[in-house]
Amino acid sequence: MLVVVSPALPERSLALRILLLCSSFNGLTQRAWLELRRAGHDVSVELAVSEEVMAEAVELAKPDLVICPFLKERVPGRVWRNVRTAAAAAWARRPPPS
Repeated sequence: MLVVVSPALPERSLALRILLLCSSFNGLTQRAWLELRRAGHDVSVELAVSEEVMAEAVELAKPDLVICPFLKERVPGRVWRNVRTAAAAAWARRPPPS
C-alpha cells in the first residue's frame, strides 16, 4: 500500500481529505474507503488508468493524504517527488527498469 502525505497538513480537525488511487475498486479498496469514511475523513477514489490520470487526480483533489491500497502501476514521479511518501511502498516510486 502506498501512502503519500502532503508536506504540511493544514491546522484543522483530525479529518483529512484523502485520495484513494487504485487499479480496481475491489474489496480491499472498498473496505479502505468505507473505514476511512466511517472515521470522518473526506475520501475520493480515482482509478489509476494512466500516469496522467493519477497526476491530474492529485492536482485536482489537493488531498492531505494519498493512499494506494491496490495499485498495479507505478506512481508517477511528478506525484511522489512533490510530496512525502511512506517508505513501505518504495517499489512504487522506483523508476522502471531500463
